Amino acid sequence: MHAFLRDKGIKWLLLLLFLLLAIYLIPYSQIDHMGMMPGDIGDARLVNYLLEHNHLYFNGTIDSLWHPRYFSPFPFVLGFSDNLLGSYIIYEVARLWTTETDTAFQIWFLAAYPINYLAAYFALTRLRCSHLAASIGALIFAFSLPVTSHMGHPQLLYRFGLPLAIALYISFLTNKNWWHFLFAGFWLVWQYYCTIYMGFFTSLLLAIITAAFFIPYFNNFRKQRSKGSTGFIGQLRSMPVTSKLTIGFGLIFLLLAMIWLFYPYIKVSELYGTKRSTAEIATMLPRIQSYFTAHASLIWKPVSQFYPEIPMQHEHQMFAGAIPLFLAFFTLFSERVRSSNSSYPLMFWSFIGAIALTLSIFGYSLWIPLTNLPLVSAIRAVTRLDLALLFPIAYFSALAVESSTKLAKPIFLTALAALIVLLMGEMSATMPNVSAKAEWRERLHLKQEGVPDKLPDNAILFFNQAPGLWFAEEIDSMWIALQRNVSTLNGYSGFSPPEYSIQFTNDCAELPKRVLSFLKFSENENTPETYRSLMRRIVPVGFHNCSDYWFSSPPTHTKAHAYYSADQIRSISISLIGKYHKNDQWVVTVELTNTGEQLLAADSSVQKPFQLMWRFVDSNDKPASRWQARRSLPYDLPPKGTLILDLPIDSRMAVKDGKLQVFLEQIAIRNIPPLSIPWD
Repeated sequence: MHAFLRDKGIKWLLLLLFLLLAIYLIPYSQIDHMGMMPGDIGDARLVNYLLEHNHLYFNGTIDSLWHPRYFSPFPFVLGFSDNLLGSYIIYEVARLWTTETDTAFQIWFLAAYPINYLAAYFALTRLRCSHLAASIGALIFAFSLPVTSHMGHPQLLYRFGLPLAIALYISFLTNKNWWHFLFAGFWLVWQYYCTIYMGFFTSLLLAIITAAFFIPYFNNFRKQRSKGSTGFIGQLRSMPVTSKLTIGFGLIFLLLAMIWLFYPYIKVSELYGTKRSTAEIATMLPRIQSYFTAHASLIWKPVSQFYPEIPMQHEHQMFAGAIPLFLAFFTLFSERVRSSNSSYPLMFWSFIGAIALTLSIFGYSLWIPLTNLPLVSAIRAVTRLDLALLFPIAYFSALAVESSTKLAKPIFLTALAALIVLLMGEMSATMPNVSAKAEWRERLHLKQEGVPDKLPDNAILFFNQAPGLWFAEEIDSMWIALQRNVSTLNGYSGFSPPEYSIQFTNDCAELPKRVLSFLKFSENENTPETYRSLMRRIVPVGFHNCSDYWFSSPPTHTKAHAYYSADQIRSISISLIGKYHKNDQWVVTVELTNTGEQLLAADSSVQKPFQLMWRFVDSNDKPASRWQARRSLPYDLPPKGTLILDLPIDSRMAVKDGKLQVFLEQIAIRNIPPLSIPWD
């Protein structure tokens, strides 16, 4: 290696220079110098919410970590997603600097890059890469294209435990130093605390490394055993008792930490049965083309668009970049480079083995049988493996750079400068998934306007969904409830409670449905007083069709076993509550009233249920449009009871001086005169 590269000052200067340049050109520029937010108004805001939830819990504002106050009152809902406890401390430090949750989230986002970079750098030097080679390999691990492609999933950002765990574990295998085994376990557990996905993929790589090491090791088992102190057991026996005890207690502590982390996830599995289906997992198994797809890259997106589309294509953006792959393949095909580093065989098999296990070819994959194992089925998006594979790629790239230091100094410096320019250029020429910071704030401001200033004790808010992205509306609701320190029936996460409709817009019928779902879940479905007690706490926000009787009696949804008689049908009246225009759509609110003494069922076992139908007629009551839509009754219409329903109206079908007619039908049999609404 050239003499100037051995100077400590030069080594640390290059390390810092590469890091600062990469941060400025890539993540800091991608979020428009703090003007934009990483990710969209969906998952990114959920991650920000979870970090803020942790902040409020550890500061004593809220009283439960595992039972956040969304999807209320269902328990353990934090176990529906990552808890981010391993990276929470960075957010906490950011919150000391700013009271703005979104700014703290930006700081948390940016901080992941130098942490990942430094972790990869130290891991690569542990694997006997030179400082310069490790610096460039760390750039690839921390900043390359898959990191940008996954910006919409910022929970995956903190990956520093992966390279450290792998490097220390390989050091343990080669040196049989049990301290390294303990420290490898420490970083593995911390990686699980940061994000379970990356913790799982770290475990996968470690398992393949273990197999790659011990298969030939056991072939010479007798020989290894005869060496006594040079074997794993021999080294452990030769350690001082205090060291053995420290390592033993350390491993027990790590095991307990893992049990504590996974306890709520085990409870979620028991309570909700959250196993992912094989079909769902299969859509996100990597294909060969996945490793060459990068829609976030301005350079490679045109090439990626020539590939056939596959399900969940946004998850298949796994191209590491031309420069990293060129360096990696140079190492893979260079015997001289491969033989220069003793860790190469283990890193090679971890890379090849992970790809082979997870690759889907014509719908077939070795991964599918493994989904029957505990935890494996929870890893839905296996394509996120690309973020873990960046470390083997970074290692191979570092070896390639290290081999180039043997070139003559002028050629080496020219090649190094060209490499840095090309690498930075490729990694920064991107169009990441970002959203406007102003939009994050404006959404919450608008959502807050409908919430009463004074709320009852133990209030549970339930917000309607405005037209648009339903999950963004649910996250808005979660944020408002968090800011007001109250609960909400709304929620968005990796799973949802049983019988929840994910899209319900302005239909208040979802309210008793969610309450009844919880009562069934908690085995209290036949206790009306529990229902009324819970309903008294709920404050609907933004709805126009909440029936008063829902707050005193649980609605039912039964089936009639015969036609209703004319007298029974005449007991129903239909009246107009109002109409309003919202988000380019007209909505008409009507009320059905049952003046009779008999319950009228919402459904029918003889295929003749009640339905609301509507159409436009002209000034002579002649039809001017076909039946636009049908709306079934969400619940039974009880004696002396009412139902209030919103009907979405396509006003483009209206005619001048015409009317909207709303019928209550019992399948093609007109039961009562229509409600006619003048339309102007």
